Amino acid sequence: MESCSEVASQDVPDAVTSSIPETNTVQTAWLSSLTAVPDILKEECVNIPTMPHSELIAAQQEDLLICCVVHFMQVGSRPTYRERQKESAIVRQLLHEWNKLFIAEDGILCHKSGSRDRMVLPKKCHKKGYEELHENMGRLGADRVAELARERFY
Repeated sequence: MESCSEVASQDVPDAVTSSIPETNTVQTAWLSSLTAVPDILKEECVNIPTMPHSELIAAQQEDLLICCVVHFMQVGSRPTYRERQKESAIVRQLLHEWNKLFIAEDGILCHKSGSRDRMVLPKKCHKKGYEELHENMGRLGADRVAELARERFY
């Protein structure tokens, strides 16, 4: 196999194949993470519950760190060096990404990463985000859930 991304131990295919009879006994949407063509598994195929936009906007506004960055974005000018130095390390880290940050049409602060737009996730939503990804993407391991979170959130 020339296109493998990594070599998996025998435990991985054994775990996947042993889960097939379980998922066939109940009505479950089952996705295999073992595929030679990752584009087959489109995000749209998985029904992940989402938080209403109004709640996301409110959560970003309640988060003092994100709210500070949103304020600078709404003013429309990058803060000066002295202004940035007055802020916390996390705010400075976000402001360091100034050229990649934008407020989407729906009012949510996002980060442009390559061809993907990632939502700046408020601290209070971190746990729920991980839980939702873990539960709704087929109870994947911690490493894969963290990877999925990094793909979707900033």
